[in-house]
Amino acid sequence: MRCDGCAESIRSAARAVPGVRQARSSAWRRRVTVRFEPSRVGPVEIRAALASSGFETVEVRT
Repeated sequence: MRCDGCAESIRSAARAVPGVRQARSSAWRRRVTVRFEPSRVGPVEIRAALASSGFETVEVRT
């Protein structure tokens, strides 16, 4: 993610996944945070949605 346009594309792709409650992204930090309902969707599906939008992901838990 290199610009605000990329950050918005990532937010939109993540929010389109059923079960995603919130997606926040920062081009400056090059990070996206996704809150989701584990009973409906998991990290694999979210990462697949981002990959289909052209973005590579790396899982980092804090």
